[in-house]
Amino acid sequence: MRSDTVAKLLYDLRYRPTGFEPPVAGTTIVIDEAGMLNTANLHQLINHADNFGWRLALVGDPRQLHAVGRGGMFDELCATGLTIELDQLHRFTHDWEAAATLRLRRGDASVLNTYADHKAIIAGTFDDHLAGVVNEWRWHQTMGTTLAITTTRNDDVRTINDAIQVDRLERGDLDTAPATLLSIGIGHPGDVITTRRNDRRLITSTGDSVRNRDHLTINAINPDGALVATSLNGDRTVTLPADYVAEHVHLGCAATEHGAQGETADASLTIITDATTNRGLYVGTTRGQSNNLILTVADDIAHAIERLTHVITNDRTDLPATVQRRHLLQDQKRLRPTRKPRCEIPDWFNGVLEEARADAHRLRRAAETRDAQREKESQLVDEARRLLPGATAAHAPFADAVRHSSYERHNAQKNVWPVEGDLRSVWQRSASRLWIPGTAGHRALPSAKERGTFWPQR
Repeated sequence: MRSDTVAKLLYDLRYRPTGFEPPVAGTTIVIDEAGMLNTANLHQLINHADNFGWRLALVGDPRQLHAVGRGGMFDELCATGLTIELDQLHRFTHDWEAAATLRLRRGDASVLNTYADHKAIIAGTFDDHLAGVVNEWRWHQTMGTTLAITTTRNDDVRTINDAIQVDRLERGDLDTAPATLLSIGIGHPGDVITTRRNDRRLITSTGDSVRNRDHLTINAINPDGALVATSLNGDRTVTLPADYVAEHVHLGCAATEHGAQGETADASLTIITDATTNRGLYVGTTRGQSNNLILTVADDIAHAIERLTHVITNDRTDLPATVQRRHLLQDQKRLRPTRKPRCEIPDWFNGVLEEARADAHRLRRAAETRDAQREKESQLVDEARRLLPGATAAHAPFADAVRHSSYERHNAQKNVWPVEGDLRSVWQRSASRLWIPGTAGHRALPSAKERGTFWPQR
């Protein structure tokens, strides 16, 4: 299918150059090597897919290397979303290697014994490995087959490329007369080079533009330093200007794991260093179809397996913020201390606790009743206050008469008090018998019972 880079699609969608028409609704956009897509670009693609009605198909291996920038979202989507996985491998010639790569992909260190049994792990010094890489590259060139050489550091990649170039110069495989300065090293006709920058102004003989990590062979060097180069399979030719060569071209026999990811070759060599991770090891050892060798700086095979075991457990992946947050929550739950009682609870405690709860319930009910009564009384007070102004106004015309009556009642009360005093004195001086009108003579004072019945009240 027609393809281009994600960067080009995002650029066109942002600046809308003349002649650009975005894919119509319903289009399926396939993103290959989606694990190397950084989070910012993935976010933009998803927004555009929502706006234009596209379907995004992300294709890749979440166990391979991530983006150079902030990434890791493809791995997270595969872990938490719906995925379709291939269940058969078609790359490898040998069945044992296909099964072994799946175990290596899972981080199973015991698979190293399988690689050792098939002589796929080689121990030695770095110089030994460097010489072996040069010989292996020369043999594959003679046989017309392809060889992928990977390692982790850019400095080691340059050392390998320089060693292969020196060997070819010594054997006369390269023309030493014309030469040009590359961004890293010097180029001669016959050298294998790689481009490191997209440039759509540079068009090949087939109408394609020059892209990052195109592998080419130098055919000729122009007097101005420009290169005429052909693709490794010979299907297209391009002229690279001197300024592009000096900034964005270097020798291309070896590459880092990031540079080799997505490449398929007849065989591969992977040089292990202390910077290699399990993802880098997995990528390097799965480039070749018929043969993949692991070159380890070690004293012997046992030492090499020990070092490779450390590599398999070394995963320097880029975790998105969503994954970090989930891990932190899991750590908090796992590390949260368990509470223990400070003392043993006696048997009688539950009974006392129930009684206290019953008392508390009773007091709450009493408080609720009191609050209700207070609320009712408050309403009465409010009602009285509301009626008070009207009552005061109605009482105002009679206020003077009321005060006058009160004054007269007060004076009458003062006149009654002396009379009551005289009456008490008469009772105290009275004899034991009193003459009662309407009776013959005198009789004794009535008893208390009699007074209660018919004695006239004062």
